[in-house]
Amino acid sequence: MPLATAESPVLLFRASDGRYRPGVNASAWVAIVAIAAGAITSVSVAHLTFRHARQLDKERRLATQRDEFYIDLLIEANAERVWAEQLVLSRRQGVAAESPRDTRLPAADRARLAARVNVFAEPDVVSAWVDFDNLTSGFVHRPADDGTLIEMQASLDDAVSQLGQAIQRATTR
Repeated sequence: MPLATAESPVLLFRASDGRYRPGVNASAWVAIVAIAAGAITSVSVAHLTFRHARQLDKERRLATQRDEFYIDLLIEANAERVWAEQLVLSRRQGVAAESPRDTRLPAADRARLAARVNVFAEPDVVSAWVDFDNLTSGFVHRPADDGTLIEMQASLDDAVSQLGQAIQRATTR
């Protein structure tokens, strides 16, 4: 049985002189190009769809991590505010020996939180956190008269409020 016959459109084509010659005729080329285009299209669509799905998943994971981080940030800010309020009360009552109950993060965890601020937070949240952190960092070493304590407590409450508003703006975008 011969490999190529007159009925085989892929291996032989009919030349203008009427004889069959080896090669591929035009209809076979059209079929080959259509098959190749279909294969390339299916692979390309699958690749682009997978890439888009990975990007969406990455954005979803980042949003989830950012939301969890904002919760941690608000918890720490509130713990700092409560600690400062207790410190103000103990100073007003003149009880210098007793230190207030400290629910703030340990120094290493606080450093990790500050690093997460730089990684995950929106610029206005970073700004509000830096303002809050600067306000609380020297809180212990400030003078203890009543007017100053009330003023420091009010500015601390304002800083916590500003941080909460910045986080709310960042999460509603």
